[in-house]
Amino acid sequence: MAEKTRTHKLCEKHPLIATALGLILPAIFISLSSLAKTVSDDAAYIAMIIASIITLILFKAWFSPEFKGFLKAETSAKTVCLLLVPYLVFVALNVLSYLFFQGKIEFNPSVRAVTMGLAAGFNEETMFRICALSIAARFLRKENRALITTIVLAVLFGLSHAANVQSGANPAMTVVQVVTSIFIGLFLAALYLRSGSIVLPIFAHAFYDWVCFVTDPTLSDNGIVVGTYSTREVIYAVVITVLLGAAGIYLLRKPKLSETNELWYRKWSYVPSAEPAMTEGNDFTSDMK
Repeated sequence: MAEKTRTHKLCEKHPLIATALGLILPAIFISLSSLAKTVSDDAAYIAMIIASIITLILFKAWFSPEFKGFLKAETSAKTVCLLLVPYLVFVALNVLSYLFFQGKIEFNPSVRAVTMGLAAGFNEETMFRICALSIAARFLRKENRALITTIVLAVLFGLSHAANVQSGANPAMTVVQVVTSIFIGLFLAALYLRSGSIVLPIFAHAFYDWVCFVTDPTLSDNGIVVGTYSTREVIYAVVITVLLGAAGIYLLRKPKLSETNELWYRKWSYVPSAEPAMTEGNDFTSDMK
């Protein structure tokens, strides 16, 4: 006997609200893991990873059996490699920037850098992309829903870094981090939407942050930007991240939207022709009224 499919009335009638909850609820749950800081910072990072994994398991269980899951890529190995090319170039240019501007590349690996990188990859991707984008890809009816949701979530992801000022981050550099994070978020979202697997954005995010933690002399032991870049370094950092974000937008360009939508129809075991015609409640604008 086939497993009964759960009805998701909120997602069907108010998909924009459901998408927002796909960001808010994981953020609330994962933020509770920060209580582990009373033990140690490292304990908090590990707790964030565990909380993110639990969130993904709960999401999968709630939308089962319609949603197939997060792990399996819906593209070929060749396509995955091509998707990663802009990211690999970006990371290489980021590391080489220290050689360009400072004449050397520092490398200070540590266990904390690994746990911080993994925590950032798991909790930020779960909060700002994976759950919300998965809901949007299934329930929003606009053909360009992937692109619109990607841009909105990327902006929110960038703005979230403004809170680093409260932890002692340099205000001017925090503005730079907000801007660059928006464009990095654009690419990571595109990576998830075009592959269908959380493995790529989570570990791409984690690896990039780890590289920053072990090579960037402006970062504190907790990954906070306390130093400053020169004007040329700031321009360089912004340019390469804008190019990465542009690559993400290019991956979601109009000729590829239908291909991306089809990928997510497979992820959700969803047949568009079986759905009734789009109603007012299924449009973006209806949730904004």
